[in-house]
Amino acid sequence: MALQLFNAVFIGIIAGIGMLWFQELMPGRPGAATTMFTNSISTGMILAGG
Repeated sequence: MALQLFNAVFIGIIAGIGMLWFQELMPGRPGAATTMFTNSISTGMILAGG
């Protein structure tokens, strides 16, 4: 249970950093940056075979 909590916090931090990076690349378009981030995760999962 404790490891799951650590895992959730870790993944939340990593996902948050990725989201912030995309929003810095597109400062005036936060909705488009969020969509681009979400699509890149999906594309990465498809390419990874997962």
